[in-house]
Amino acid sequence: MRTEKDTLYHAFHRELRHMLRVHHAVCESRVKALGIHPAQHMLLMHLAEKSEIASQKELAEHMHISPAALAVSLGKLEAGGYIEKEISECDSRVKTLSITEKGRAMVLDSKRIFDGIDAETFKDIPNEALSAFIDVLQTMQANLINMKEGEERK
Repeated sequence: MRTEKDTLYHAFHRELRHMLRVHHAVCESRVKALGIHPAQHMLLMHLAEKSEIASQKELAEHMHISPAALAVSLGKLEAGGYIEKEISECDSRVKTLSITEKGRAMVLDSKRIFDGIDAETFKDIPNEALSAFIDVLQTMQANLINMKEGEERK
């Protein structure tokens, strides 16, 4: 028999999963409207945030994709005119990545889109409620990390 707390836990998990799926779907549809594949878009946004680009191996690890998949995405971004690869002046074995004007324009358009999604997502939610929800999520995350660390010590 479910207790009231069990019912609340179940409802919380269900609603959180649903909200994340809907948010992801909205973001993905708006990114697709920009004419770029979502994986390439995510990579472009990551490159735009970094002042210093790591090696392709480190970048692949950060993006949770294989180096081969990263190479394909970078190739498509380059072919689309969003990035340029240049051979390093210091080491001819190293290629540096830079975002082109077209890439920077895509990043700016994307930020406007995501700001709009955020504004619509969080409208009618008071800052105090949002802050309290963030506190709850951080506590839950800390609890889960402690649980995971406890299991790893066994």
